[in-house]
Amino acid sequence: MDSEKYPIEELVELYGLRWQCEVDYRHIKTTLKMEDFDVKTPEMFRKELAVGLLTYNLICALIVKGAIVAGVPPQQLIFSSCTIRLLDVLHSGVPFWVYESNKL
Repeated sequence: MDSEKYPIEELVELYGLRWQCEVDYRHIKTTLKMEDFDVKTPEMFRKELAVGLLTYNLICALIVKGAIVAGVPPQQLIFSSCTIRLLDVLHSGVPFWVYESNKL
C-alpha cells in the first residue's frame, strides 16, 4: 500500500518544504523581473536561471555585508532598495562621500 511506502507525515513535511521553495522562487522571479525568459532552448533557460540566482545571492551577500557595517540586522534592509543602490554604483561608481567618510 502507498501509505506504508510513503507515510503521510513525511509527505506533508516534504510538501511544506516544496511550498517554501515555490514562495522563494516567486519572490526571486518578481524581484529580479525574471517572470519571463526569452530563450529558445532548455540549456539557455538553465543558464539564464543560474545567472539570475547568482545575481540574487550576490545581492543578498552585499546586504549582509552592508548590515554588518551599519550595525543593523540584514532583515532591516530592503532588497529592492539595495538593488537600486548597487545598480547606481555599477553605473556611476562609488559616490565621493564614501571616500570622504573613510578619512574621518
